[in-house]
Amino acid sequence: MEKFEIKEAGTKGKGAYATAKILKGELIVEFTGEKLTRDEIHQRIANGKENIDDPLQIDDDIFLDIDNSAYYFNHSCEPNSAIKGKSELIAIKEIRIGEEITYDYSATVGTNITHWTMGCKCGTPNCRHAIGNVTTIPKEQLEKYLSAGGVQDYVRKQLKISNP
Repeated sequence: MEKFEIKEAGTKGKGAYATAKILKGELIVEFTGEKLTRDEIHQRIANGKENIDDPLQIDDDIFLDIDNSAYYFNHSCEPNSAIKGKSELIAIKEIRIGEEITYDYSATVGTNITHWTMGCKCGTPNCRHAIGNVTTIPKEQLEKYLSAGGVQDYVRKQLKISNP
């Protein structure tokens, strides 16, 4: 049973909101979609079939062209969830019913992506105002994600951090 619903999120368009209490460490959803190489993604972007910020990187050269509901999990610089493994969205703190479920997009962008950024208007007190790769996350914040198990396997490998 899904623990979220997609609904209006003000200026962000739509967002994913908890329909049940979600405990820290609990699996929220596993993102799915077509697996594509970096070259295939670049070709789709060049042909206007993909936006540069839509695919989810899941390995050094493999991306997931995520299914529709995954598009509505918005970014936050102070998120309540994170992605572990390849594409498992987990709660990194308790999420209340009605609370928007967010994750830090920067934590899913490996060190080998250095040219991509997008603006951030999450509005949190510690907003970084820009989303970049994992190295743009303040060390203390990244440590929180790591201690909660919320960093993808390929990012851990790139950062030379063993899996828990």
